[in-house]
Amino acid sequence: MGIDLFTFAAQVVNFIVLLFLLKKFLFKRITAAMDEREQRIAASIETAKENERATAAEAEAARAIRREIEQKRIADAAALEAEIQALRMRLENEARALVERERDRWFEQLTNEEKSLTEEIAKRSGDIMLLLLRKALADLADETLEDRMISLFMKKMAAQKAGWFVPGAAYTVSSTFELSEVQKSRLKELSEALGGKTASVSFIQKPDTLCGIELRGGGGRLSWNLDEYIDKLKESISFPEKAKS
Repeated sequence: MGIDLFTFAAQVVNFIVLLFLLKKFLFKRITAAMDEREQRIAASIETAKENERATAAEAEAARAIRREIEQKRIADAAALEAEIQALRMRLENEARALVERERDRWFEQLTNEEKSLTEEIAKRSGDIMLLLLRKALADLADETLEDRMISLFMKKMAAQKAGWFVPGAAYTVSSTFELSEVQKSRLKELSEALGGKTASVSFIQKPDTLCGIELRGGGGRLSWNLDEYIDKLKESISFPEKAKS
């Protein structure tokens, strides 16, 4: 079977004409449509990428917010725990301080009560002892003791500073016991020797004083009696700290 050259040439010419017509009238539209479609696809892809990037940014922002919230929650929990610990410690310290104050107050009260009881016992014991001592000294008082007291008192008179005895002044000698004439004479002579011949001396008895003698006059007072010693002893028993000082 042979090839018809004319027919072949006609088909080639028809094909070339077809291509020319397609290129002139249809290919540009198709190319434009394809380009437009390609641009739309590219725009859609870019929009999708932008959306994806925006979504990723929003997701990252959400994760950052969650992390911030979690960190704030942890910080708030830690702060609350620290506050609770501080409050518990403060309450424990206050309770401990209150217990210690109450304990110290109780000990102080107990010590004061013990001290008061001891002082009361010492005072009562001292009062009893002093009462017995006064009675014993009163029972032991005799003429020998009285003479000794007069001698001690006259030494005390002679030891007074100059000027204590005022010339011409009136003096009174009071004693627990009745002075003998000899004792009165000795005291009067000493008083006149110290205060001058113009000094007057009188004598009275005061039985309420325990074994004692006293001289008053010229604005002064001089005494010696066992009551003073017993009072000092009583003071040292009642107030030991004062006696030590």
